Amino acid sequence: IVRFRGHVEFDTLVALLAEFDALVLSSVPVAGSNWVETQATVMQEAMVMGTVVVASDIGGVRESLPTALHPYLYAPGSVQELRDRLIALGASDRRALHQLSTLARDFVLTHYDICAINERLLRHLGSVAA
Repeated sequence: IVRFRGHVEFDTLVALLAEFDALVLSSVPVAGSNWVETQATVMQEAMVMGTVVVASDIGGVRESLPTALHPYLYAPGSVQELRDRLIALGASDRRALHQLSTLARDFVLTHYDICAINERLLRHLGSVAA
């Protein structure tokens, strides 16, 4: 079932993300513009709630996802590829979906935790200054 919710308040969004099997991030290049998606924070918000991300393979999106979710990337604007990715995800059994959601959550906690990022930065700066 696909639901288009429109605008929702943050607290509602957090609850909804925890219920979803997947979040679709469908970014496409804008004609006449050099803008591309670099990193959508909503992907990290979804993954930390255990929601699998299906997304356009554009800009920095690939680098913002764990490798296990790369098979769910599709060419920007390709309706057929998006359809295929959603069908593949929908055909996954609950156990496989749970494994993907756990990998996604762990990826965010490892790569996007501000305390961990700051600790790595300080270690790096300390090694450079030494």
